[in-house]
Amino acid sequence: MDIGVAKPDPVTWLVHPDQVSAFRRVFRDSLARIREPVPRCTRIHVFAAVPMPCAVAAGQAINPRMHAPVQLYQFDQREQA
Repeated sequence: MDIGVAKPDPVTWLVHPDQVSAFRRVFRDSLARIREPVPRCTRIHVFAAVPMPCAVAAGQAINPRMHAPVQLYQFDQREQA
């Protein structure tokens, strides 16, 4: 499942708090869409290349009583694989 923004500018995309709220809503809905067809999911892997406010919003959307454990992976554009 992918969540994305059409033509995001990596530096200035996030300009309004409503964008963070919209991201939180989409992320929370995505977690619910995973839970429905896979109720016994044991782990959700999240690869997030998002601004810090969206990362915090994603963390706030995770309910440990409702969702499988979430494995987060850090993206750093400066690091080489």
